[in-house]
Amino acid sequence: MSFNFTSQILNEFNLGIVYLVLTGSFALLYFSMCAGLNFFFNWTLRKKWTEKVIKLNLFKNQLRFEIIHSFMSIAVFGIYGALIVLFYRNEVVHVRFNNGYMVLVGLIILAIWNEVHFYFCHRLMHTRLFLKIHQTHHKSHVVTPFSTYSFHPIESFIFGSVMILPMLFIDFEAMALLIFPIYHLFFNTLGHSNVKLKKYHSSLKNIEISTQHNNHHTIYDSNFGFVTRIMDQLVGTYHKKLK
Repeated sequence: MSFNFTSQILNEFNLGIVYLVLTGSFALLYFSMCAGLNFFFNWTLRKKWTEKVIKLNLFKNQLRFEIIHSFMSIAVFGIYGALIVLFYRNEVVHVRFNNGYMVLVGLIILAIWNEVHFYFCHRLMHTRLFLKIHQTHHKSHVVTPFSTYSFHPIESFIFGSVMILPMLFIDFEAMALLIFPIYHLFFNTLGHSNVKLKKYHSSLKNIEISTQHNNHHTIYDSNFGFVTRIMDQLVGTYHKKLK
């Protein structure tokens, strides 16, 4: 999105239009990235550069199930987008358009916050109160890129709060707020790829984002983190990758 269009969303468009634009844009980004990475990962498997982490079949109509629930999640995320615009118009949150190094600073803050937010929201999903809801996501025992946001709507509501919460306290650059969802989606989708590098790629053996999250889908009480294992190691919930 150009800054002119971003400004129109923040200041001019009816909130209903804002919701439709944000939801439609993110749906296009989500399904394009999922389809593209799914094609790429299958290509690397055919080239024998990678191998599957979990070598089991998908459940019947799994992709259909994941796509439907992903649409539901994106609809919930769109509500947060419209809420941010409403807060901006009422000066509850502020957005800067200065760019410069503060874009990078903002992205670093959001990335660090995301690791903490994701970990504790994910742990919450594994409590007795929310575990039944979280089973929607864990129905994908063998993950695919389309299982990334295959959530129950209540889970989508909890995880979707990641960006609006720090905005209540920090004035972020608009560019950082536009880039962060792409960063979040890319690494989340990567974590649901169900592929890992072949063992002979020894120099890259520590790249295990996909394996780490696949472990979580098979060993439910471990590996709750997002990109890094730092939170899991600090709290003691890290489990070594599958052989």
